[in-house]
Amino acid sequence: MNLTEVTVKYPRGATIFAACCASIFCVLGVIGNLVTILALTRCPKLRIHATTAFVLSLCISDLIFCLVNLPLTASRYINEAWTFGDALCQLFPVLFYGNVAVSVLNMVAITLNRPLPDKRITKREKDDRRLTKLMAIIFICILLCFLPLMIVNVFDDNDPKYPVLHILASVLTWASSVINPFIYAASNRQYRSAYSKLFRIVKSSVAFSDSKQGSRASKEKIGSVTLKPSGASS
Repeated sequence: MNLTEVTVKYPRGATIFAACCASIFCVLGVIGNLVTILALTRCPKLRIHATTAFVLSLCISDLIFCLVNLPLTASRYINEAWTFGDALCQLFPVLFYGNVAVSVLNMVAITLNRPLPDKRITKREKDDRRLTKLMAIIFICILLCFLPLMIVNVFDDNDPKYPVLHILASVLTWASSVINPFIYAASNRQYRSAYSKLFRIVKSSVAFSDSKQGSRASKEKIGSVTLKPSGASS
């Protein structure tokens, strides 16, 4: 990516702000999406829903974006130049727009998967409808994240007069890969339950590991105390 050919000069304060946002989003996005993937795959109640497969696909796409695109973006704005060679330069937009395409396709698939109205609605169908509403919220949030960049690129594309607006709009698009886990936790009881179960498993595993280490340390201490008298008598 040869940035020397780009005539737009961004203010240094704006590029530092963009790099900081990309770094923060990278950490939050990796943690949030990874926790969501683990929580959903370990929750049998959610695994039976067809919608969950699309949610997992969305999370994996966002996780790749946070692991690859955001660190490269942060470096690009810090250095104000592309320093990773032509191969990554070509891969970068593929992953960026691929993430957008996966998000849209998942939303379309979830919409097509929506159950038909029925007088005798089962509990599972009610859950599916709640998940469909959740996906609608996510779709609206993604649209709001990308809309400013679309507007700025249309009305201020050639010889941009407001480069700061371009950076702010770009930051909003990056946020689209971070906000989904927070939406899941805030708007759906089943997802909150899945997160809670995962955290309890992690907490119990840590407690078991600590107790095991404590027991081993106490045994070693008892052994050393037992050996002291015999050593003293000799």
